Amino acid sequence: QVVMWECAARNILWGGAAGPGKSTGARWWLYQRCLTIPGFEALLLRENYKQLLQTHIRRIEGEAPRLGATLLRSDGVLKFPNGSLIQCGHMEDVDAVQNYLSTEYDAIVADEGSQYPVTPEGDVPLLELSTRARSNKPGVRAAGGAKFVVVSNPGGPTSGALLDVFID
Repeated sequence: QVVMWECAARNILWGGAAGPGKSTGARWWLYQRCLTIPGFEALLLRENYKQLLQTHIRRIEGEAPRLGATLLRSDGVLKFPNGSLIQCGHMEDVDAVQNYLSTEYDAIVADEGSQYPVTPEGDVPLLELSTRARSNKPGVRAAGGAKFVVVSNPGGPTSGALLDVFID
């Protein structure tokens, strides 16, 4: 987790086997930014809503009080007293990306990103979403700028595209 937290790259692929704490580390990385950068706005995604509930939202409910944050569960938003927030969402189908394209985010974390859908033409909506990780906020720029982070295990529909973008 330390390597990911300290990575200066704008686009980060954090891959590996299941179980070592990638999802937890990514969530706490977002918490740290929300707590230290007033007005920080992040998007935290999972493949579908059921997975979002079973992983992040369930854990956020328990962690929010320790952070001094409030989870608005019906909106899927974790709000911090300094104006920062984490919006939770999913990429259940290729059209889900439309829910996020009208907003700029200081960070986008796509958990289990290799499992997100691909269009019949082979387009990867997740990569289109990466263009929304942008910020002119001084606090975000001082912390290394906006970030697009894909957390994933090997394999899945978008694996080839992630390999092309992040490795090849």
